[in-house]
Amino acid sequence: MRQEEYRDKADSLFDILFLLGLPIWILIIRLDGWWYRRELNPQKRQAQAPIQ
Repeated sequence: MRQEEYRDKADSLFDILFLLGLPIWILIIRLDGWWYRRELNPQKRQAQAPIQ
């Protein structure tokens, strides 16, 4: 009985952590992508300037 109760609590805890962690990971990935694009932008502008 105790093991089953503990397992249910652990499962619900992991579910909560997963639900909380997923948006955080998405946010981190989006921020990382934004930062990467921001770092590349000046180089891209310099490269495109002669073409225009």
